[in-house]
Amino acid sequence: MSTAHQVSGFPGAEIVVRSVPAFVPVLFTLGVLCLALWKTRPLRLMAVPFFCVAVAILAASKPPDLLISRDADLFAARTSDGLAVSTMSKARYSREQWTAMIGASSVYLWSTSTTNKPPPVRCDRFGCSLGETPHRISFAFTPEALREDCQTATLLIAAIPVRQNCPAPSKIIDRFDVWRDGAYALWIDGDEIKSRSVRQVRGQRPWVRSR
Repeated sequence: MSTAHQVSGFPGAEIVVRSVPAFVPVLFTLGVLCLALWKTRPLRLMAVPFFCVAVAILAASKPPDLLISRDADLFAARTSDGLAVSTMSKARYSREQWTAMIGASSVYLWSTSTTNKPPPVRCDRFGCSLGETPHRISFAFTPEALREDCQTATLLIAAIPVRQNCPAPSKIIDRFDVWRDGAYALWIDGDEIKSRSVRQVRGQRPWVRSR
């Protein structure tokens, strides 16, 4: 135990890496097995395609840009500095899992009170916004925020149910969506917004009640 504690304290003993698609470690394992088990050079060269495909999949994969917890009480944005979150007082487990998933080296509040890093969003007591029209992402915490967000936002993420007519956003994820489908991950590429929920990944299972 003493040796383990000493070694774990060495510089570089722990390296944070983001999660990768399931096929990547499988392909790397197959490549290593080809190198370790085969004796002849032609057979050992079979490892090269496995390594190449694994590297290509890894390079093409991208961590989510935005994350929403299953109770809509925590929002997070991936930044160059790490993971910017809406609150540090709620959904601690989700925050820790997201940090490990994207391989973030730091987690910080995205509020304007952050002085050592530029905040990724602008916030007030009603909600927050990221970017400008026509690429504006809004986070609504109160019904009052919906009045403006429904007219200007491209993507609207609401911690409350959105019951009113909301013409501007091309996509809306509100409290009812996460209640029904679980946590959400979103990828933003220019005008294209891709989302994936826990329900989509999990699929329909007999022991999971549909909401």
